[in-house]
Parts: sequence; C-alpha cells; structure tokens
Amino acid sequence: MLQYAGVDFSNDKVRVVLVARDSTVTLEHETRLLGLTADADGAAASIAPAEWTRAADFALREAFLALPVSSRQIAGIGLSGPSGWIAIDRELRPMAALRLCAPDRVGAEIAAWLAEDERHKRRVEMLLSPKDWYRFASSQTFAADITSAARESLLSDSGNDWDRGRLAAHSIERAWMPPVFPPSARTGRFGERGAAETGLPGSPWLAAGCSRESAALLAAGDLRRRKLWCAPDGTRAVYTTPSRPAVVPDGFLALPAPWEGHWSLERTFSPERERGAELERARADLVSSGLEVEAVIETRGDPAVGAALCAAIATGLVKDWDRLYRVYRVPGDSDEPAADASSDAGEARPEEA
Repeated sequence: MLQYAGVDFSNDKVRVVLVARDSTVTLEHETRLLGLTADADGAAASIAPAEWTRAADFALREAFLALPVSSRQIAGIGLSGPSGWIAIDRELRPMAALRLCAPDRVGAEIAAWLAEDERHKRRVEMLLSPKDWYRFASSQTFAADITSAARESLLSDSGNDWDRGRLAAHSIERAWMPPVFPPSARTGRFGERGAAETGLPGSPWLAAGCSRESAALLAAGDLRRRKLWCAPDGTRAVYTTPSRPAVVPDGFLALPAPWEGHWSLERTFSPERERGAELERARADLVSSGLEVEAVIETRGDPAVGAALCAAIATGLVKDWDRLYRVYRVPGDSDEPAADASSDAGEARPEEA
C-alpha cells in the first residue's frame, strides 16, 4: 500500500507520520534533537546542521521499517518546520550553526550575521529555513514555501515571491533566496543521500511543505470556506478566504493560506485570556468587516499530518484538496474507515518526472 510521509520539525524533536491512501494515519515515530543550545535570553537557539538531518533521517527510517513489507512504498514526503535560518556557502556547505528563532527575528538575525564579517557576503550562496535545509541535504534541491516566507515578513504582497525591498532592508540579496512555492507543489525527488540514510526506495516526490502553523491548519480539516478555526491551546484563531481580503479587521494578520490561492486572517491570543470570549470577539470583528462565519471549529491539527497531506497532492495521486477532503477525517474524530482519496480505483503509481 502506498504511503505519504509527513516530517515535522519542532524545536526539540522530529516527528514522522505515515498516511495511507485512504488518508488514515498508519504509523508515527519521533526522534529527539540532541545538542540544542539556547541563547542566554532564551529567545532563540542553535543546533548543528548534521544533527538536524540525522534526527530526520533516523525518524523516517524507523517509521519506514516499522511498516509491513507489503506497505513499504512511500510515494511522497512533505515537510513542516519552525522559523529560523541557515547560510550555505558556494561549496554548498553550512557556514554556521542552524538557527531557530521567532519569525520576526529571522531578517534581523541574518543582517547581524552578515555585519559580523564582510567575507560572509562574498561566500554565501543560499539562505534556507530549517526544514528547507533538510530538503537540500536529502535532495540537493533549493526551495522554500510561501507560508514560511510570509510569516517572516519577507514575502511580496502578491504572495508568490520574495519581496526585494524587505530583503534589502536586512541586507539580503534576492540571489541568496531559493525559489518559493505553494505548500503542495513538487520541488523534486528525494535524492541519493536521503535514500542511503533512510532506506526509502523509489525516489519519492518532495512537496514544498509549509510552516508548522499552516500544516496544523491543513490537518484540522477543510477550513477553506467561512469557518473560524481555533487552535487547541486557545492562543490562535484563523479564518480563511478564497482570495486576498480587501479589508483586514483590526487585530488580524493577513497571510497566504496553505491552500493555493487562499488567504488566511490570523489573530493570536494571550494564554491568560478566556478563550470563549476571545473567539466570540474575533468572530464579531470578522462579521463587522463583511465576512460570513458559518462555524467555529476547534479540532486538533497535527503538523506532521498536514505535511503528509501536502505530499499526497504533490504526488498527483490525489488530484486536489476537494478530492482529499471528501475522504479525509481529522485523526481521532472517528473510527469509521475512509474511502480511497486517489483518482483511480486500482493501485496507482506516482507520476514519473
């Protein structure tokens, strides 16, 4: 049976989820990240690039080997991860430790690093997010996704490319940034190094993937139409629109949504505040701006599952999100079997490049 793999990086571990063609989770495995060093103020951390890739390789290998032999077919891999950055030199080697930091600190951190030594600008070849470092290490492919770039305030207002002015404000050259894609876009095949370290056969497709926040949205169900979603911890509410909103209500941030062409309006809450009251206030603000809210959804969204769903679309075996959500259910919501989300009744194969 074909599987889709979701690889979710967080600040302390890598979690892999395998999702079958009927969109049910078949296996999970997580591996701790070792040697993470926090800054003195606790606002950011560093880790060895080799440890980042080791943990992901190990988690993928363990999940794959735990499958029955007849099910060891990975059609695609999706990635999700936290904000941060790493610089790659012209010999395609890391120039420093991989950094993990808040989205609004990424540009400033890169600018400070560039200012430390004038030779950095002459040597740097590419700047990558943490998850995209693993993509490069496993496939020798440079790529980024629109949701991560938007959270770092480095995406253009059109939502489909880097903003040169915002990059320049941090002394970042456009040539140092990888191509940027929607989360379910194909960015290449899992390469020789990745296959050797994980044991995965068949060169699975790699999806662009997305930020952890956006991956959680994908896994929480079909939230594309007039629904207000609340994160289980009660600190974030998201409303999705089919196009860029003409008006952004006060307190909301407009970001490209993980579904291509859609935008999301996001509001964060303080954990100390009462969730019900905050949700009702968010709903009222959306309605007063002319937006219809049909329901408030509070299902759990698993970023690793969301990354796997990106892979399902990227392989071409599931044609679009409409088809996927007709059979997908949020893990834990029901024990009833789902239908097959693929476009063919038989055992389809990933399309050849």
